[in-house]
This record gives sequence, structure tokens and C-alpha cells, in this order.
Amino acid sequence: MAYQKLQASRALEVIPSDTVNIPNPAMLAISSTTTGAAALKLIDGVSGTNSTDGLTLTDASKNFVSLGVKVGDTVENTTTPGTTTVTAVNITELTLKEDIFASTGDSYTVGSFLRLGVKIGDIVYGGTVAATVTAVDSATQLSVSEAIPTTTAYKLYSNDAPNNGCVLYIGDVASGVKTRVITAGGDEVTFRGFTAGSFIPVQVKRVLDTGTDSNFIIALW
Repeated sequence: MAYQKLQASRALEVIPSDTVNIPNPAMLAISSTTTGAAALKLIDGVSGTNSTDGLTLTDASKNFVSLGVKVGDTVENTTTPGTTTVTAVNITELTLKEDIFASTGDSYTVGSFLRLGVKIGDIVYGGTVAATVTAVDSATQLSVSEAIPTTTAYKLYSNDAPNNGCVLYIGDVASGVKTRVITAGGDEVTFRGFTAGSFIPVQVKRVLDTGTDSNFIIALW
């Protein structure tokens, strides 16, 4: 009997979670590193002190280009509250749409969450943590279902086109041979007895943390 060869075109290392589905890798929206931490928050942005006023923000200690600041990002004056957006980016200077800095020496933040359209329900993979966005607090801060520590590399995936099912590759079973999943059809089952390098030939939406002791699981589409 001939068997169809598995030919995947997309792959993603899975973070098991009892509450978060495996994201669709085609919907990657942000790949960055957190710049702060707080309870059930994801913080990512540029902050500093503005040395000019008017329609420019100048900070000689920053390289806004290498930091990834883009036209349309949100600038907030955190000393004298006010917000505007970036209209041009230079190495140490940003041009602003509105004048929100009446004097020099005001503190600022710059963030991209609003420009990128981050929404409730989007999925974050950060380190070993899988989380969902529960609120967009500001351009630099998200409320999330699990806190993402500071200086953690993370990826944020839009949930506009969710993962509707993927095949799993089991890379390691040294610590156990159980993989508990929720299938694309909504069934919660535990697969047992796989050897390292095996595939689970079932369409899966989530790998559960509780009940899974296999490791290095990769989702394939």
C-alpha cells in the first residue's frame, strides 16, 4: 500500500498551553523584544527624554532607525500628557504630526501597537509563554493572559485568520510519551506511545500543557 508523503510548507515550534491555540504562522505581525515588565502585561517601546520642542522629537542617545520606529507610530509625552504620530524618521530625530512638547526635557514613549492594529484575541509567543491579548492599553503596552518578562524575544500573531488545524511532529520523548491535544473538530484526546521523530496525523488546534510530557513539538501546515 502506498502512503501519501507529508509535504509541509509552513512550520512553527509549539508552546503547549491549556488556553491558547497554536497560531497561524502566516499571520505573524510583530517580531520584537519586550522592553519592560508588569503583571499580565507585554511592554515594548522606545522611551527617553526629548531635547527639543515643537514638531520634532530629538534624542541623541537613540537610533530611531535601528530601533525600528516607523511612520505612523504613536508618540506620547508622559510628562505633560499628549499623543501624536510620527511623520518622518531620522537617526536621532522624529518629525511629529502635532506639537505635544511645549518645552525641552519632557519624557516620551514611542510604540507601534496601534499602527499595527493589534487586537484582543491576538496570540503572543514569548520565550516559553503562550498568551492572548486581552486589551490594548496603549501603543507600548498590552494586557495579556500570561505575563511576558522583560527582554524576552516574542512574536505576535494576528488571529484574524486562525489556525484551523495542523499536523504535529514530536521531536523528543525523553521525559514522556504523552501528547494531549484539542483537534480541529474540538475533541480533547491524549496520544501515547510515539517515538521521537513521529508525526501525529490528525489536524490539531491546540497542544495542552496539562497532560503533555513530550517535547520539541513542531506544528506543520
